[in-house]
Amino acid sequence: MTLATALVTSVAQRCGFVVEGILKNKIFKDGKYYDKIIMSIFRD
Repeated sequence: MTLATALVTSVAQRCGFVVEGILKNKIFKDGKYYDKIIMSIFRD
């Protein structure tokens, strides 16, 4: 996980989002593989 991804994920979690799953090496960009983080939020 990159620093930018970690920061965005932590902000989303503070807003009520929950990490549902992480797809390892899902995205190939600029010669590198990146994880894809799946998040969700539900209305109460």
